Amino acid sequence: MPVSVPVLAFATVLVSGCGLIFQGTSQTFHLTTQPEGATVQFHDKTTLSPATFTLSRRVRGLQRYRASKEGYHPACRLNDCGPPRWIRVWDSIPAAIPLLVDLAVGTLGNCDDQALTLEPVRPGDVPFELPTDSQITNEEGAAEAACLFPYLYDQGFAAKAERIIVSSGPLQQPYELLGNVDFGKLGFDRTEGGAVAFRNFGFAWARRTFSKAPPAEVNALLRKRALYQYGERADALINVNYQTDPANNVFATAVAVHFTEVGSQPGSATARLSELEKLHKNGLIDQREYEQKRAEILRGL
Repeated sequence: MPVSVPVLAFATVLVSGCGLIFQGTSQTFHLTTQPEGATVQFHDKTTLSPATFTLSRRVRGLQRYRASKEGYHPACRLNDCGPPRWIRVWDSIPAAIPLLVDLAVGTLGNCDDQALTLEPVRPGDVPFELPTDSQITNEEGAAEAACLFPYLYDQGFAAKAERIIVSSGPLQQPYELLGNVDFGKLGFDRTEGGAVAFRNFGFAWARRTFSKAPPAEVNALLRKRALYQYGERADALINVNYQTDPANNVFATAVAVHFTEVGSQPGSATARLSELEKLHKNGLIDQREYEQKRAEILRGL
């Protein structure tokens, strides 16, 4: 019995991948920036924005792109180049054969067009470097945070932030208010368990694991955030308040200030040693950090 053309076409669609039929094996990705003329990098290609990238649809999953321009802070973002939902649904019918075809041929990649706004460098801003690809990849479950808060991953930026004093209350030296600073550190609190039974014997087990960032770690994040927001004018963080939720996420708020007298600047060894002693006495830094910071101040004399 001869097979009709419609039936043959339907059978061909069933055993072919939707990506192969409707998308093909190549894709075009448009990237724009504000302002234009920024140097953009995507998948080992470098050009100026606005840019158009043509690449294989084998490129899929989370992909990184970067942009930089003189007079502006660099920026990076992640682009989800996964297949559209409708292709994933149709490729699962029948028995996921079309999905296997698309995987083999390489037609699942689908990078969405992106637009990126660069922030201008203001007077007093402290420059920072973007995180490396390995740093972004190592951020398990939080890769987007590496591009949203790139200054957190720059060691040079962190070193400059260490001079900022952190205090749970006000300070004696004169200062002017710069504004609020808030940041947090995610933790976790989970219980794992299981049971094994054999005939008349059995046992069950449970294990609770949790993690909560100590004040010293949260303080380091606050310093970097203050340096990013207020640049070199950020001399201290006062009235720091910590809150922990049931999931062990720690959130902190503070007020950034700028010292108005030269003798009160963080560069003054007397002021820094005094504040360091206060932080240690109040339990905001441990003995190891206290000794390390004290030695750094004395070496600078």
